[in-house]
Amino acid sequence: MRDDIKDTIAFLICEMDFEIVYGELGIDSIEAHHNKQPISDMNDETSSKIEDLIMLCPNCHSMVHRLKRYDLKLDELKKILKKKPIF
Repeated sequence: MRDDIKDTIAFLICEMDFEIVYGELGIDSIEAHHNKQPISDMNDETSSKIEDLIMLCPNCHSMVHRLKRYDLKLDELKKILKKKPIF
């Protein structure tokens, strides 16, 4: 894994190294989750702050959406998502 992304939030939650699993295709595989409200509920007057975003790997991002919660703190997400095996 590249040193400049090694300690990103995505890997702190799931501990999966996408570069090891997927090779070059997995490099920089990270997504921004809007943790304040769903994008579908936003309108032209809605603004997002950097504090409203949580950087997640694509797998964790998908699972967070299944929770249908938009108010979770990082440590809460980690506890919920860590109930699975670590890669």
